[in-house]
Amino acid sequence: MSDGDLKATISYQDIANIYNITYQATPWLESTFRYTIFNPSNPIRNSSIPDGLNDRSYSVKIKLVNERQYIPQLAIGIKDLLGTGAWSSEYLVASKKFDNLDLSLGIGWGRLSEEGTIKNPLTYFSDNFSNRYEGNPFSAGGKYGGKLRTNSF
Repeated sequence: MSDGDLKATISYQDIANIYNITYQATPWLESTFRYTIFNPSNPIRNSSIPDGLNDRSYSVKIKLVNERQYIPQLAIGIKDLLGTGAWSSEYLVASKKFDNLDLSLGIGWGRLSEEGTIKNPLTYFSDNFSNRYEGNPFSAGGKYGGKLRTNSF
């Protein structure tokens, strides 16, 4: 998005109703406030998310490299930086525009990945990156979200 842009989105699904407000705070920083109501139409269903969870979360994406003629834009992001941890994930993405076509290639951890497909490469630096959570994964940022989840990155 362009610097200073504000975008609001609403998504209604069986598994969750999601409300987002995204703001391009600076040319290199995009931030999103998200409110999610999980299992809104049938709160008593089998799900990996606890029934009745209402989650407030905050996400950021930081542009590391601007796109140039032969070089894609690179960005790193953290979803659910402040939140219960239900959407917790981190990612690195490269994006390149060709006329009206945008192509992106990235790698993500947490909610953006399947369980056990690729080992987190940060575990080569520290075994602390082997486990995302200590205790209940949906209380990492507080019962209703809004707290920094530094222990689960």
